[in-house]
Amino acid sequence: MKLLKMVATAAMAAALVLPQVASAQDTSWLGGTPRKPLNQLRIGFSFRGGGGGNLYVTEYVDKLKEIARTYGITVDIVDAEDDPGRQSQQMPELIARHPDAIVVWALNAAGIVPALRRVHDAGIPVVTIVADVDPSGKDYVTAHAGPNDTREGTQAAEALIGAMGGKGNVVELRGPTGFAPADQRAQAFLDVAKKYPDIHLLDAQDGNWSVNKGQAIMESFITRFGKRIDGVLSSDGYTGTGAFLATDAAVKAGTLEDGHIKFSDPNGVATAFDLVKQGKYTSTVLQLPQDDAAFSFRIAIKVAEGIPVPRYSYLPTPVVTRANVSQYPRPGL
Repeated sequence: MKLLKMVATAAMAAALVLPQVASAQDTSWLGGTPRKPLNQLRIGFSFRGGGGGNLYVTEYVDKLKEIARTYGITVDIVDAEDDPGRQSQQMPELIARHPDAIVVWALNAAGIVPALRRVHDAGIPVVTIVADVDPSGKDYVTAHAGPNDTREGTQAAEALIGAMGGKGNVVELRGPTGFAPADQRAQAFLDVAKKYPDIHLLDAQDGNWSVNKGQAIMESFITRFGKRIDGVLSSDGYTGTGAFLATDAAVKAGTLEDGHIKFSDPNGVATAFDLVKQGKYTSTVLQLPQDDAAFSFRIAIKVAEGIPVPRYSYLPTPVVTRANVSQYPRPGL
């Protein structure tokens, strides 16, 4: 609970000292009449965990806090520390603060549903961000905002298969099973691959969004499959970078042919972005945490203010290749 109290205190202080600043801010994006001044809002946030070195989460939360300070909004943030059980157990603490809305970055799509029901039964609207929830929990959620992981997975898969000429063998470094973005991205590849009878999936392993784990898994893939590998699909840029490093080492050792293996992922990071620019990495889908946070937080504010929003609002996610990389900002992580 240390994080909850620390962030809540800081946010309440911001709400007290920033109403003059907030009143000068553009609020035309609200698209409706708010129930109360923005600096009287209180919003709870249940995040998947930022203490394990996940830079996307860190930069997302930093941007969220910046926006909250700008408008004088009080935010109560709890960090689930990548523990689905802990995330569910923390929910009563947020409910007890009587926020105008609770935002949830769900660790487990199905496991979070009972906690969402408690929030719903307390009369507090729920906004899910980044990770969608199981269909059994849809009735407890007012809105979802963030990337469309099925679309991102489809974008990355199509770019990879296109670079492979529509045929060849793929290995996949997916995200954790049960975490909606990972599951949706992995399923998207399978759905796209069905259109290409000459595309074959050799194996898929959980890279857990980690460069080191991605590298270790790819080393194992190279040992098992060697030159049979034509393409690598990763669930994010970190595991994709790890896979590239393992491949690059094998090329230098003479085990693999330079440039033969194609790489693609649906969540670009700085290293993958740089490799795309150098022509060493086929493509990445751009999903900046700052953009994600700003996009989703605006949806949450509208819900807290009682302003109607679509059930699903999706962040634009362009595919970045060497041909267009100069058109996009380099990710900061």
